Amino acid sequence: MPRIIITEPGKSPQPYRLKVDRSETKIGRGSDNEILIEAGSASTHHCVMKRGNGGFILEDLGSTNGIK
Repeated sequence: MPRIIITEPGKSPQPYRLKVDRSETKIGRGSDNEILIEAGSASTHHCVMKRGNGGFILEDLGSTNGIK
């Protein structure tokens, strides 16, 4: 099962497993995201991980601070 590690300021890095049956996983502060980020620098709907050919694509959803 694929996983990513989210690092938030002042917190230990957290691994998240991506569900294999999902074509995308939403990330942000809003409670309707699959991965919640509490950092104030994250937007409500910050980004989305989309399954692509042989891997994943991280797409910014117009967040204020971007992705890296």
